[in-house]
Amino acid sequence: MPRFRMEFTFRFFSGLTLAGALLFPAAVQAAQPALVRVSSDRAGARPVALSVTFRTELRCGRLQGSTVVLRLPAAERVPAAVPPAAVTVNGVHAAGIEVVRRTLTISLPRRRPGVTCDSIVVSPVTVAVARSAGLGNPKAPGTYAISVTDGREAATARLTIR
Repeated sequence: MPRFRMEFTFRFFSGLTLAGALLFPAAVQAAQPALVRVSSDRAGARPVALSVTFRTELRCGRLQGSTVVLRLPAAERVPAAVPPAAVTVNGVHAAGIEVVRRTLTISLPRRRPGVTCDSIVVSPVTVAVARSAGLGNPKAPGTYAISVTDGREAATARLTIR
């Protein structure tokens, strides 16, 4: 994964020197593999639950951005509106969902102001869409691409419909 490196050195009045390096992501990375699960792999099944898991950087166990974008295949049946209670990101309900054709833009709850930690780790994130969202599988069998991004990492999963 391409990153840029920042090296630093701090010299304190006491004579103590602290040196190190930090690695940062270089904007949105190329698509990585993701895992998709669906409650039914049958063509035309509706409603279905869907989950997509991808890896990205978390700060203090939370996504760093304010949205996650889930792009579903053109053949997927998506309602005009999806209730926020029908979508979770790592088990936390969405604050809002914007539906434009086959793209769900999931707004994450606002962070509480205050102290944060400095833990940054790459970890799996799962976007889960419940049956109550009203999604429907494509009517024709085949393999379909589903993509997800949090603005830092992009991932693509393959959904096989029988």
